[in-house]
Parts: sequence; C-alpha cells; structure tokens
Amino acid sequence: IQHATLDKAGRLISIDGLIENITEQTETENELRQAASVFTHAQEAILITDPNGVILNVNQAFEQITGYKKTEALGNTPKLLNSGKQDKSFYEKMWRQLIEEGRWSGEIWNKRKDGRIYPEKLTISAIYNQDDTIKNYIALFSDITVEKEQRSQLELIAHYDMLTGLPNRLLFADRLNQAIASAKRHDTSIAVLFIDLDGFKAVNDQHGHQAGDYLLKTIAQRFRSAIRDEDSISRYGGDEFVAVILNADQLKTLTPLLQRFLDHANQPIVYNDMTFSVSASIGVTFFHPHQDMDAEQVIRQADQAMYQAKMRG
Repeated sequence: IQHATLDKAGRLISIDGLIENITEQTETENELRQAASVFTHAQEAILITDPNGVILNVNQAFEQITGYKKTEALGNTPKLLNSGKQDKSFYEKMWRQLIEEGRWSGEIWNKRKDGRIYPEKLTISAIYNQDDTIKNYIALFSDITVEKEQRSQLELIAHYDMLTGLPNRLLFADRLNQAIASAKRHDTSIAVLFIDLDGFKAVNDQHGHQAGDYLLKTIAQRFRSAIRDEDSISRYGGDEFVAVILNADQLKTLTPLLQRFLDHANQPIVYNDMTFSVSASIGVTFFHPHQDMDAEQVIRQADQAMYQAKMRG
C-alpha cells in the first residue's frame, strides 16, 4: 500500500507506504499446489478418511485400481473393497496397531468393483490434531498382481521341475529334512524310495526327446497319484525319482505301494501312434528316530539299494 505526497506545483515530494513480506505465504501456497499435484498424479492410490473411517477423498489412481469413481467412494468406508479373504482377527490386529502406533503396513487382498480380487501393498497412517486426537487416516496402496505372479514364477522355477511339475532335488531335500526332524520329534520312522526307470534311454534315443519328455511327464503323474497327500515324490534328475513315505517302518507295509510304482512304470505309454514301455528298479531305506543320519546319507543308502535292485534285474 503506497501514498504519494505532492507540493502545490504538483511535484512529488514524498511517498509513504506499507510493505508486507509475503514470502511465507507464497511458499505455503506453492507447497499446497505441489501436494495437490502429487495427490492427483500419484501412481499409488490415495484414500483419505475421517477418524471413523468414512472416505473423504480419493485420487485418480484409486479410481483406476479399484474401478470405483470418486463419487461412489465418498461417504463409504474401505469395507467397500473388502475381498473376504482376511478374517475378523486380521482387521482387529490392524486397527489395534493403527491406534497404538499410528501406522500399519503390509499386503492385503481387496476386491475391485467388477468383483475381481487382487493383491495390494498397503500403508495406512494416522494424522493427528494438536491435542493428539486422530484427525484423519491416509491410506496409500498399489496393485502388486504382476509382482506376485513374478514371485510365484521364480519360486516355481527354484523349487519345481519344469517338465514334470514335481518338486525338484532342492525342495525334496528340504521336505526330507523336515520329515527326519518330525520322525525324531514324534518317535516315528520314514521310508525313502529311490526309483530309476529301466529302458528310458532306449525310448529317448529311438523316438526322440519329445517322446522321452512325454514318457517322463506321464509316469510322474502316475507316481504322484500313487502316494498319499502327506507323502512326497520328486524328480531327482534324468529318469530318477525319489519319494519319502511317512510313518513307515517295515518293508511289508510298503509292498502294496512298491507294487503300484512298478505297475505304473510298466504300463504302456501311447505317443503319436507309437506304444512303448519301460520298467523300474526301486531301492528302499528306512530312517528310524534313533539313527544318526542326515538327509544326504539316507538318500545315498536308498540309491545304493536301487543299484542292487537293478543289478539283480
């Protein structure tokens, strides 16, 4: 605000004025504009609620991820997105942590407007008044469907044989270690079966790798159907399979299972109008809780037993 003083001739002789420093105000306005821009253009969905969980505002990413328009979300609560995959205790624990610590972060399953369920990474933070009462909750989340699928694929590659779908050598070793630990803890015994296909190389050489792969996949499916859910079988490598059978302490109790394995291996396989068959040699070893052996030693004994079976025809 300025005021000019003139003399009788109309000449300027002084200027009186008031200057106000608005730097802080300008900075505040810039920060608000930046915050509004981030809210609007953020890749993560942002949801703001009142202390009771009623939705006050959402951004564009929220609309894109959930399928709900802003007008549909306002006045509702986040239950709008509930997938039903988390139980009541999950949400009770979440709210308890929010109240006690002011923040919760984790993975959760939510449901889009069209009914599709998707995984999301979610962070919820409490915003407080000057008197330490909760003013708002702000939730930031992103759709991690692709990340989950990639993680599952990597886990599949790391722990399963890609041809047969059976656990690979690495996963089987882990399962056998668990079985040994359980046998020691509960004073039970387990059996380990080492199975080698006889005649597989001839099929592979005469009919090609595709026929050999088909044979392995077919027999793997048969072997898997022969065992109980609590037992495990893996493709150990090439045409070798290894199985661990829980609560088995005598050969006679395994006889029906061993016969099923032999029958499954002997059963003819039809591939592209060709019929071929193989047989199997099986070695068996038992682990008893009083024995001081690790998984590698148990497998080696079963392998030696299989070699003896093969030599005897």
